[in-house]
Amino acid sequence: MRKGVQGFITGCALGLASQAIATAGSAGSGHLIEPGSCHSHIHALVAYLKETARLEGSMLVVEWRRDGSVVLRRADFTQHLWCQDEELHIEFGDAALTVPKR
Repeated sequence: MRKGVQGFITGCALGLASQAIATAGSAGSGHLIEPGSCHSHIHALVAYLKETARLEGSMLVVEWRRDGSVVLRRADFTQHLWCQDEELHIEFGDAALTVPKR
């Protein structure tokens, strides 16, 4: 199950990375995000995962960090998504709880 969820999320992230999306504001930060940027893809992916969790009746905890990264927690996984040099990075499990070195 966990491998399937990880593959699904990675697949969604890669799919979103190939699409241009509208400008979005960062939750709580007030920063504008450029369309087509790595950060806009993270915001779109998080919105999609929140909606999917809602439809499935499961809980997804989203923790936006000041550096623009996000930690996602469900009962069966934890992951950390962040942008570095306009590339999307994803860490799963215990590694997701550490702050990446930049």
